[in-house]
Amino acid sequence: MEDFRFHDLRHTWASWLIQSGVPLSVLQEMGGWESIEMVRRYAHLGAEPPDRTRTEN
Repeated sequence: MEDFRFHDLRHTWASWLIQSGVPLSVLQEMGGWESIEMVRRYAHLGAEPPDRTRTEN
């Protein structure tokens, strides 16, 4: 596996938890981040995907 870093695992783990609905404060504690701002880097991953079936009027 080329260009693999430990951070890639951490990023995947945090992303999965956010997508599962884990609160940012809980993820912060679990991941050991000192500031919530660091956790918020992953917050966009918890947003609902756009509804691609909706048509514009």
